[in-house]
Amino acid sequence: MAEKVFQKLLTPLTKGHHIFADRFYTSVPLLEFLSRQSHYYTGTVDIRRKNFPPALKSLVLSHMEMKWYMHENKYLTVAFRDKKAKRFVSVVTSQGSVSKTLIETKRGDVEKPTAINLYNQNMNGCDRADQLVGYYGCHKRKSHEWWKKIFHWLLEICHVNAAILFRESHPEQAKISLAQFKSNLIVQLIAEAGRSLVEKPVDIALAQQPQPSVNLVTDNPTIRLAAKIHIPMSAKKDRNCQVCSKPGARKRTSNVCADCPGQPFLCKEPCFRIWHTKSNYKS
Repeated sequence: MAEKVFQKLLTPLTKGHHIFADRFYTSVPLLEFLSRQSHYYTGTVDIRRKNFPPALKSLVLSHMEMKWYMHENKYLTVAFRDKKAKRFVSVVTSQGSVSKTLIETKRGDVEKPTAINLYNQNMNGCDRADQLVGYYGCHKRKSHEWWKKIFHWLLEICHVNAAILFRESHPEQAKISLAQFKSNLIVQLIAEAGRSLVEKPVDIALAQQPQPSVNLVTDNPTIRLAAKIHIPMSAKKDRNCQVCSKPGARKRTSNVCADCPGQPFLCKEPCFRIWHTKSNYKS
């Protein structure tokens, strides 16, 4: 399968390219295919695959230790265990040498195999993207419909790309986390959904359905902007109006919306209308 994938992707390209991929594709038949096509290959190795050095299966390395293996007289495999890694990583390359590269890190200069350093430099973006997508990915959930996993994976890719573009275009929020960005995105999408619901005709059947009893006033735009009948009623007590009351300029009212969760206190006009039609009712 891997050979067919690379044959399709490399058709429009000239010879002499250096290709980097993860262990899902790495195999000796693929290396031989790319060698015949005059392309170079570097990728991580699944030590259970055939025709790779059998010593990798029982190899034990200490931290910062590295070993090289030559097989098929033309492919170099290097195994390396980083300082904090639990297991070693192995990389095979068709264009490499038994050499080391000095890397500057926060804990000082360290030596790593050149082949692994080259792989990290060229695959860092893909691995980082996979890491970000995997944090909150719904595509990991089991499903009988294969297309759902692909759809949710594409959706997560869009979220990650949008977060990166947001940081680039808003330097003042360059350190916003992916979780916070997703949270802000959800709030904005809910507000947009609420605004679209206001434009729809009133659903009488939905309006007549009993609403859950909630003690706290909710500011969920989807609920308060929902296209249903909102009935004002008079309460026995008065409280600050949710719309026009401000710190230092309180305005009390005994009118509430009987259909919104928490029954918010609202002046009859125009606050009652503003609460149910505007997403940003305080502006």
